[in-house]
Amino acid sequence: MANRSWSSEALVLSLKTFGEGHRNALLLLPDTEHSCKLVDAAIFGGPKSKLRSMVIPYHSGEVWIYSNPIKNSNKISDFKVSDYRIGLSDNLTRIWCAAFAAELAVKLKGNIDWQIINSFLTGIAVSSESECRTALLRFLWRVISLSGLAPDMEHCCRCGIRISSNIPETDCLNKGITESSYAHGEKNFYFVPHEDSCVCSSCLDKHEPAFSLSGESLLYLFAVQNLIPKISRGLNLSDQAYAELKDFLFYLIRLAAGSNFKTLESCDFLL
Repeated sequence: MANRSWSSEALVLSLKTFGEGHRNALLLLPDTEHSCKLVDAAIFGGPKSKLRSMVIPYHSGEVWIYSNPIKNSNKISDFKVSDYRIGLSDNLTRIWCAAFAAELAVKLKGNIDWQIINSFLTGIAVSSESECRTALLRFLWRVISLSGLAPDMEHCCRCGIRISSNIPETDCLNKGITESSYAHGEKNFYFVPHEDSCVCSSCLDKHEPAFSLSGESLLYLFAVQNLIPKISRGLNLSDQAYAELKDFLFYLIRLAAGSNFKTLESCDFLL
């Protein structure tokens, strides 16, 4: 008979109460290279239980689980927390971003990179409200890119022009985005939803529905996808570019999830 007790790294996504004060935890566990798996596990014990005080949403660490294949159930027997992320509860924007990340992991059925979601939660726990908002954009773009859901941002799908050849990497390294010559270029790139592709301004039909992406927005996405996180975190983003990227990225993530998000419906004003 296989060993019913096992352990793994885990991130607590949510808790629900059942029975007489018991709880059920939804855990995210690392699985393959860029994907995780979801596991439900019960927590037994009263309000003063040490285990209950450890298994809290957004805590991560090593969990020990007892699995009963006959009852198809799991029970948490121990949890050693490595990252408490206490700062998340100090600010409404922080806790909202964490709740959105947890809901996203569930809607994607665990198809999310373990390191990316944990780094995001750890980062926003010590970030300001404005830093949380831009961190959320970077998080979304990384999730979309690693999931293989990102459209081709380098070429116009109609004429084939390569837009990325005009993006100088040195601008990201030596200047702020808003100072780069490319950010102030006249031409925009457009994401056309019905084609799930990008087109240049010359190929966009008049009155065709599309998401406009300025040079500044494209440069930011380029930096997030190709440069080390330390560099992309330090880049400034104008209000216009932030608004463009927010609309574009949330459209893509809703498409990937196949539905809307409760966290967006309830607290969209925080963005």
